[in-house]
Amino acid sequence: MLKICSKENILLGGIYVILDAPFFYANIEKVSSFLLVVFVLGLVIQCFKPNVLKLEQRLASYPRVSYYLSSIGWIPYFNILSIIALFVLAFVVSGNYDKYAIVGDVFFYISYISMPASLLVAFILKKF
Repeated sequence: MLKICSKENILLGGIYVILDAPFFYANIEKVSSFLLVVFVLGLVIQCFKPNVLKLEQRLASYPRVSYYLSSIGWIPYFNILSIIALFVLAFVVSGNYDKYAIVGDVFFYISYISMPASLLVAFILKKF
């Protein structure tokens, strides 16, 4: 059974975010989309064979790296849920493009600032 919030999946999400960040912020969508497909495939592999990647064991000797990867590991799951929400919203507000565009912009801005904000919060919480 897949546990989305397991440490292994959160670390997988954090690794994806770190690998994708340069391409996301540079608007290189083809590489970013490819990395998303690789992330989803990794998530599917985790679904059928839990802990097959053994990320938690491999990163056990690096607790600080593991902490910061875990702090940004929620971002790809938020992005996947926002894509699903926009897809559903496209059918609900089929005639009103303005509301759809506003919600899409909000999701985009949240995903744009999520990594720096998450790392800043994790840094502050680690210091105190």
